[in-house]
Amino acid sequence: MVRADYRRAPDKVLLIAIAALTVIGIAMVYSASSYKALRAFNDSTHYLKLHVLRVLIGGVILTVGMTVNYRVWLRLSPILLFGSSILLVYVLVGGPGVRTINGSRRWLELPLFRVEVSDLARYAMLFFLAAVLPRVRERLKDFRHGLLPFVGLLGFLAALIKLEPDTSTAVIFFGLGMLMLYLAGARLHHLVVIFLILGTLAVADTLRNPYQRRRIDNFVDAVNGRRVDYHARQAEVGLGIGGLVGVGLGQSKQKLFFLPEPYTDSIFAILGEELGFFGSLVVIGLYVTVLVRGFRIARAAPTEEAQLLALGLTLAFTTYAVLNVAVISSLVPATGIPLPLVSYGGSSLLTNMAALGVLLNISRQTNPSFAPVSRATRVARITGRGWCAGVLRTDEEACPQ
Repeated sequence: MVRADYRRAPDKVLLIAIAALTVIGIAMVYSASSYKALRAFNDSTHYLKLHVLRVLIGGVILTVGMTVNYRVWLRLSPILLFGSSILLVYVLVGGPGVRTINGSRRWLELPLFRVEVSDLARYAMLFFLAAVLPRVRERLKDFRHGLLPFVGLLGFLAALIKLEPDTSTAVIFFGLGMLMLYLAGARLHHLVVIFLILGTLAVADTLRNPYQRRRIDNFVDAVNGRRVDYHARQAEVGLGIGGLVGVGLGQSKQKLFFLPEPYTDSIFAILGEELGFFGSLVVIGLYVTVLVRGFRIARAAPTEEAQLLALGLTLAFTTYAVLNVAVISSLVPATGIPLPLVSYGGSSLLTNMAALGVLLNISRQTNPSFAPVSRATRVARITGRGWCAGVLRTDEEACPQ
């Protein structure tokens, strides 16, 4: 095992935020799943015990990620991406261990949990791009010979995820990849052209799919005040009943088979009902903390690859949180996205723990002498597209001497 060249302890604020989200997840999974577990297994703690076991496994994975030098994973990234690509093809073809749920073939059945292969592919893609893009960033400005091969790779993998079918995950996967290309130096107008072309094709495909079109129609109807579909209505009822302080932990009524998937995709509605507006704000604040600390780690990361990887891991994690909360709040159409570290599940929990472990490892190797700078400079370093002296900048000439 290759250990990190430690210069400092891991980011304690980030570690506390991860621990807090995990503990809240354990409490909410028990509350949201207890009634169904009692009816199905005559044991109200059935799902809780499985979730706690996965949390313990996730803790080991996070520790490994925090201990092993992130450079090891970057060197292994081509193998990880190739392996996850093979698995994406395997679940489509079908075979031993492939699990089909509601017509979608996305999972591999393991003894303790199911692995959603797209979760593995998403982070493998981020590692691969972080390892390769800093070395070819000048070539990215060439649309045909520099940018297009990477877009083709992202499109191919996103298409495999789309065929499962899993449209929302495919869109997120491709969007994260394009964002990585932008951060590494690809020209914005090139990326806009690609988004317009592929976005048009995606809309056309969605409109011809009755199930996906129904989701969009339901969302448009809700926005226009005509009607709200059952799932969204029950989520809104849960959030509304919660008020400011909630009805109390374990006292939700929506989990009594009113709200579909109360302990997985819809767990934020149960959380809002039981802990209220203030409890929901605490959870959202923890995700914001992960976002801010991730950006700070990226700003002070020791290498260009580490900076890009830290940004990618941070954005991948928080994007799922934002989308889940937005779906439950009826701000976007339903997507089936879990709430990271809080929703019940194995694949999402373990892959997120692994990603956060690597982010913590990068934080152990940040430059402790990184000088405080103005807010404008911090924003430029975080959102810039060129590399300079170990920090993100918008142009090479603007780098501090």
